[in-house]
Amino acid sequence: MHWSEHYSEGDNFTQSVSLERWLGVVKTESDWWILAAIASPLYSVIYEHFVFTKVLFFPHGLLLSLLKVFFRSLPYFAYEFRMSNP
Repeated sequence: MHWSEHYSEGDNFTQSVSLERWLGVVKTESDWWILAAIASPLYSVIYEHFVFTKVLFFPHGLLLSLLKVFFRSLPYFAYEFRMSNP
């Protein structure tokens, strides 16, 4: 079945994959939590790799810091998105 047959403005995109999600546009709070669920394990793997292989030099440490800021801010963005789209 084609993606457009599932699409509607009120759809929360939990049952079907939307074109907007594939294009990187997060439209609903559920999309934020899906992104967080995917990103958190990825962050853990990257963090453990850098810590346990002891390669926390400046470029890697900077990358790690940016990843921490990004992943820790996801719940805030989800809250702001929910409040701005009642």
